[in-house]
Amino acid sequence: AGKKFAHIADNYFAELKRLNELPEVEYPEVNKVKGNFFKEIFPLQKKQNFASKSYQDFFNTNKYWLESYAAFCFLRDKYKTADFYAWPAFKKYTYAAIKKILKANEAEISIHYFLQFHLHTQLLDAVNYLKKKGISLKADLPIGIKRESADHWQFQKLFNENLQAGAPPDAFTSNGQNWGFPTYNWAAIKADNYQWWEAKLNHGSTYAAAIRLDHVLGFFRIWSIPKENVQGILGYFVPTIALNENDFIQQHIPFNEERFCKPFITEQLLQEIFSSEMEYVKDFFLTENKHHQFEFKEAFDTQKKLQHFILKRDDTAQSKKLLERLLYLHTEIILLKDRENGFHFRVNMQHTFSFHSLDENSKYNLNELYQDYFFSRQNELWKSKGNEILSALHKTSSMLYCGEDLGWAPGFVPGVLKDNGILSLEVQRMPKKSNETFTDLSTVPYLSVATPGTHDMQVLRAWWKQDEKTTQLFYNDILRMTGKAPAEADGKIIKKIIEQFLQSPSMWCIFQWQDMIAIDEKLRAADPAKERINDPANSENKWNYRMHISLEEMLKQNEFNEYWKRLITENKRN
Repeated sequence: AGKKFAHIADNYFAELKRLNELPEVEYPEVNKVKGNFFKEIFPLQKKQNFASKSYQDFFNTNKYWLESYAAFCFLRDKYKTADFYAWPAFKKYTYAAIKKILKANEAEISIHYFLQFHLHTQLLDAVNYLKKKGISLKADLPIGIKRESADHWQFQKLFNENLQAGAPPDAFTSNGQNWGFPTYNWAAIKADNYQWWEAKLNHGSTYAAAIRLDHVLGFFRIWSIPKENVQGILGYFVPTIALNENDFIQQHIPFNEERFCKPFITEQLLQEIFSSEMEYVKDFFLTENKHHQFEFKEAFDTQKKLQHFILKRDDTAQSKKLLERLLYLHTEIILLKDRENGFHFRVNMQHTFSFHSLDENSKYNLNELYQDYFFSRQNELWKSKGNEILSALHKTSSMLYCGEDLGWAPGFVPGVLKDNGILSLEVQRMPKKSNETFTDLSTVPYLSVATPGTHDMQVLRAWWKQDEKTTQLFYNDILRMTGKAPAEADGKIIKKIIEQFLQSPSMWCIFQWQDMIAIDEKLRAADPAKERINDPANSENKWNYRMHISLEEMLKQNEFNEYWKRLITENKRN
């Protein structure tokens, strides 16, 4: 069938050639070309395709998700949105309703079966080819799923609708991160015997021998942001032993819910933030209260309301700058109120104007309670929950589990990962010990993956130029080189860095291709700043990085390939 209709593909080669020659991947254009091709080829191949035993085996094995996924795609296209809450019908998933949709719209829906089958067979062909070469694939499992997705639609009871997953502030993002994913309802998942997770992981094992558990700390406790908030800083961990009024009384803190939970906005703060725009902000967005302080008007009393109003009115750079400052006012709190459980400290509340406006005794006592809340009170709960969930997930698949355990990790995490046979992630630039500037690679555990950097970070050559003091420290203390660090990381420096990883005790060493090719100064890209894949601090970042040399061209680079083969062999990594 492929040869019979090969001439149809000829009509698309010129456009695909143009797209492949672009310096970055233009996914919308690529998807449009591929979509047009699929629509043209499907009517010609579907009868033979659906009659084949291989297709029927695939359909019967994957029917539990395939039918619902295809129905979701059909309804998404019909209603012009993936937000199923906005659909006129079928907001709530029921299999009985789905069967009717499938039967009445079989012609339009079956193309999704066709595409998924071919994606499966092509990937499986690649997996089997690699196995013959002694290569196994490592899959990636994101911590969450998109809110507007087939999984969320089909399994709504397994998610918390009113919370968004994210991350607290860190060295990269001062306002934290809001990923927008609904958080998991682990009680419902456990009651369902982890069936959704088991199916997900077992399907992954069809193609992969190992899997990366993205943000594995989220299985212990997930940073949860109420839906009315935009920024990650206005979140709290779940599960958590929340605070109540008695906790404050015992710590000799006069509890005042309004003072601690509402944004503390004064004339002085407004002057510092808005300067010449202060009067406009006061008149349009705020109202003065009986304490001669300011509150947001009801139309703007959540971050979400503010964002919706300003971006709908005007999304210029000037408006976005105003929005950022207004959003900041909402973060001027000490506590977040959780209607179901109690109160949670706003992370880094010590940095707020609200905190600094308190008397010294209140500040001291609040800080003591803050330290206990984040670093002691929750430990046994988080350890127990993490162990329960990870041990349950580990039993569902034979894959090797690799945990991405970067970030704010409690001290018990390494032990729980080790007990469950899950590898940790060791990034040299992100040490886990507070007294280290860089991870000492000679001390990392065997059950780990060691890497110079991740897709969320600058590649080595760009990082090298980022901060002269840090680079100098790394050059002298880690690479054991004397004198002033060179301005650029040449091939010898990159090789020296990579050799440290190959010589480490870690079970696995993983390198970004950008760092691997940086060894060869003839092959490396001209501008390392363009080699970064993702920037978590930039919500508008596009994951459209493209290698500047194709794999076909790389196969011809005998000197480079032999060099890497020798490097791996000499360090006994083969």
